[in-house]
Amino acid sequence: MYKFNKDKNKIEDNNLDDKSIFALGSSIFYGAGSGGYSFVDLIRDHNLNTKVTKETVNGTSLANLPNRNDSYIQRLINKVKTNPDLIVNDDVLLVQLSTNDFNIGINQGKVTPHEDLTIDKFDNSTITGAIEYIISYARELNPDIKIAFISFPILSSWYKREVYKKYNDEVMPEIVKKRNIHYLDLLNYECEIQSYYKVDKTNTKGFFNDDIHPNKLGYSCFIYPIVDNFLRSLF
Repeated sequence: MYKFNKDKNKIEDNNLDDKSIFALGSSIFYGAGSGGYSFVDLIRDHNLNTKVTKETVNGTSLANLPNRNDSYIQRLINKVKTNPDLIVNDDVLLVQLSTNDFNIGINQGKVTPHEDLTIDKFDNSTITGAIEYIISYARELNPDIKIAFISFPILSSWYKREVYKKYNDEVMPEIVKKRNIHYLDLLNYECEIQSYYKVDKTNTKGFFNDDIHPNKLGYSCFIYPIVDNFLRSLF
């Protein structure tokens, strides 16, 4: 898994020119704590020759839910149906490890032990099954696409943080190894300026708008530089 080091891991030669990125997520990818402008938009605006598709809906889950039709899976499939060039011609599928699945207590499921990776083999009503489904769906369309998931820093005051962290620390490494994907673990990233790990809705003294969502400062000074460097390391 990718480990960021600001001194040793600077990627300057690998640019994102002419690359195409599909960003699939919910409120953190959307920018719920910063007026709808997130690190995804910063990637687009700082790399003018990079195509970025931002597919984000607040409050949505990776897993399919019986009473909703806006899960990550359903939105990804619907987006591709509307524009068949997506995923097929994209270089990167970037996916948020959703906090919403853990917030509402969706069954985590288990990593599928078999090697058959066709999408109908996965229980997409579970978190793990949904992740494996997304990976296999994308690779069926484009075997060469780079698939990357991201976890995010969460303040200790969020009541589901330890559940999210346990999945991040124990299950995601298993998925990364078995499915050969990329993973940026920002949940365990140690910030040099610990005082910035606090809620500040003025966007001037802290990185968060609430327990989960970065504010403008959090995106621009913390999240974006790391993710941009991570994306460059993929090429």
